[in-house]
Amino acid sequence: MYNVVQRTNAVFGLATSVLMGLMAAIALSSFIIPVEMKPGSLKINSLNVALGRTRDGYGRASTAESEFAFARFDIQADLRPLFHWNTKQLFVYFVAEYATADHPHNEVVIWDRIIRRKQDARVNIGGAKNKYRFKEISGKFNNATATFSLQYNVMPWVGVLTTGEAGRTSAIQFPAAQGRVGYQ
Repeated sequence: MYNVVQRTNAVFGLATSVLMGLMAAIALSSFIIPVEMKPGSLKINSLNVALGRTRDGYGRASTAESEFAFARFDIQADLRPLFHWNTKQLFVYFVAEYATADHPHNEVVIWDRIIRRKQDARVNIGGAKNKYRFKEISGKFNNATATFSLQYNVMPWVGVLTTGEAGRTSAIQFPAAQGRVGYQ
C-alpha cells in the first residue's frame, strides 16, 4: 500500500491547502468590514524657512545654500476604528505636499509613528516639530503653498496593506527665508 512518507506528504498537502484557504478568507474579510472614522484635527502652529547647507556622507559641507522648512504642529486623531482582529499595526505619518516650478508634485514625510496596540491609537500631539529634515530639492521654496495631511498604512496579519488619510489642512504659504541654520 502506501508507505509512511507518502501518507505524511498527503497529510501536509491537505493541511497546507486548508491553511491557504483560511488565510484567503481572512484577507477577503478585511475588505468587507467597514471602517467609520471621524477626520482628525490638524493645525500648523508655525512654519518657518531658513537658509542652510547640508553635509554629505563624508562630513563635507555643500557649496550651495538651500532652504530648510521648520514646522510646529498639533495632531488630534482617533485611529482606534482601524484596529480589528486582522490588524497587526498602523504606520502613521505626517506629510507636507507642495508644488514648485521645477517640481510640480512634492511629498515630504516630516513626522511618523508606529502604533502597535489599539489603546495607543488615539494620537494627541501638541507642539510637535519636524522629526525629519524638510529641505527643498531645488534650493528655494519660492513662496510655494503646502497642504499637510495625516496618512496611515494598516498592516494586517494576513492580506494586503491598505492606506488612507485621517485629516488634511488648508493650503499654507511658505514664508521668505529668515536667518540661517547650521549644517543639516
